[in-house]
Amino acid sequence: MHWAPLLSLCLLFECCNISLAAHSRRRTVFRREVEPKYDRAITTFSPDGRLLQVEYGMRAASRGDTVAAMTTDKFCCVAVSSSDKVHRIDGHILLITSGLVGDGRFMAAYLRNACQRHRLSCGEAPTVQEVANIAAGLQHELTRTAGARPFGCTCVIVGVDTSFDDHLPGVVRLFQSEPGGIVEECHYCAAGKNAASAWAALEQLFFDKVSNSDDDT
Repeated sequence: MHWAPLLSLCLLFECCNISLAAHSRRRTVFRREVEPKYDRAITTFSPDGRLLQVEYGMRAASRGDTVAAMTTDKFCCVAVSSSDKVHRIDGHILLITSGLVGDGRFMAAYLRNACQRHRLSCGEAPTVQEVANIAAGLQHELTRTAGARPFGCTCVIVGVDTSFDDHLPGVVRLFQSEPGGIVEECHYCAAGKNAASAWAALEQLFFDKVSNSDDDT
């Protein structure tokens, strides 16, 4: 009896089983290219021209407690949920922040030192607009400084600019500065998680005041 062909067939069958077992243990690995992360550095723009870290700072500010302010000819009304968000910067200026509390405290200390330096160098108190520009300048500086992060708070600066004539009343002024460094003067403003509804209420109050003043004239 010829055993050679039968032995060869058995060896071939065994090799096929080993090969199939080896192939069954192989796992298909799908490799995908990792998209570049444009939010890891503040100095890196995304392809559509956005600074994502600045947007994250604005998002953190929008999650803070609601702050609303409105000016009139003689005074300013401010609505806040906690006195921890209100900081006295100078004798005639207040800072109200919405967002990260620690960032708000740092901004308040920075503006106090800036007011003291201004008094020492110029011999007079800074105006409300000068303090608002200093706050916006610091916020903008952090958007282009490597290794830093933007502030996660919105700043509302309100104060009274005194007149050179002691017999004339001061001028009430209101400014709002965003984490990206945008600052604007406004008659009313709101920030925080319920800013949209606060804006709508303030807008209605403002236009009612304007219409009433027109009726009186």
